[in-house]
Amino acid sequence: MRNWTIAALCAISLTACQSGVVRPPPPQPVATATVRHTVLPVNDKAEIAYLARGLMPGRFQSASAVYSGADNKGDQQGGAPASHTAVGAATAGVMGQSPLSSGGVATMAYTNEALSFVSGLAGERKAETQIGRAYLPDSVNGISLASESQAREFLRLEVKKRIEEYGRLTGRTASCFEQCDSFFPTYKLTKGPGPAWHSYDPPALYVTFYLRKPWDKRKTTDAVLDKILAYPLAWEVPCFISLTATPPAGGHRVIDGESVPEFPDMSTFSSPLERTLLRVLTKGGLFAFGAQNWQQFAWNGRVFALGDPAPASLIQYEIAPATDQE
Repeated sequence: MRNWTIAALCAISLTACQSGVVRPPPPQPVATATVRHTVLPVNDKAEIAYLARGLMPGRFQSASAVYSGADNKGDQQGGAPASHTAVGAATAGVMGQSPLSSGGVATMAYTNEALSFVSGLAGERKAETQIGRAYLPDSVNGISLASESQAREFLRLEVKKRIEEYGRLTGRTASCFEQCDSFFPTYKLTKGPGPAWHSYDPPALYVTFYLRKPWDKRKTTDAVLDKILAYPLAWEVPCFISLTATPPAGGHRVIDGESVPEFPDMSTFSSPLERTLLRVLTKGGLFAFGAQNWQQFAWNGRVFALGDPAPASLIQYEIAPATDQE
């Protein structure tokens, strides 16, 4: 069984053990032939893999390694990888840019530099088992996010709105379970009298959100990520969620003056009810969540099946929304 540990929380790699917690019967696994899926275009697949790159070993986390994908088989198989210049050109090509254009040259320069840096770290940076991120520009709908506190507070309020929206969509009543005015709130979603959800529909769900302190990205540039997001990234926020069908069991620790819960994530996110939460939380590209034990990664209201942790196989296909509407 799994539990949150403080070291893992700080790294957003949240796997540990807790005795005495009864895990509910798991829903049907997502990676089955019966799940409706959509084959992704190469560029789309590369963009999602880049967002989920933390789930791969360090040597695969650069833009060039991700976008070259299967074209750089030597690197994935332990042989000699393509040259940095060649891979940079390939990355520009996959992004729809000519390597000879001004945009393509900038992309090549960025990816070449990134590959040189990551090559020096190969074998040192381990793959995460679970990742979560929030992405923010310097303002949203006229709301200024000029400071760390403004960015974090915006996300806290946005989480509350999205949890309430999820409750309306799934026929559940959302209420505060614990410290909902903090950056580590737990919400309770109580089942109403409506129709039952297929395969998994417990009387209550408890969602704990972890919003760490934002990273200021205003003085750095990730051209690839900016292109995917369609705006210059100002704040990147490590975050994650815990979902359980029983009242969260566990204590709290004080980290940086904040009360951080240590609640177990009891979900596999493999049922329509659970995946709908991922779709609601990540719509619009604000949040991204994924975990190897879920076998899924979610971003922009879409959910993707995960494979082996390498660029060519990490993102298998998109789980069609129709799968969660039956």
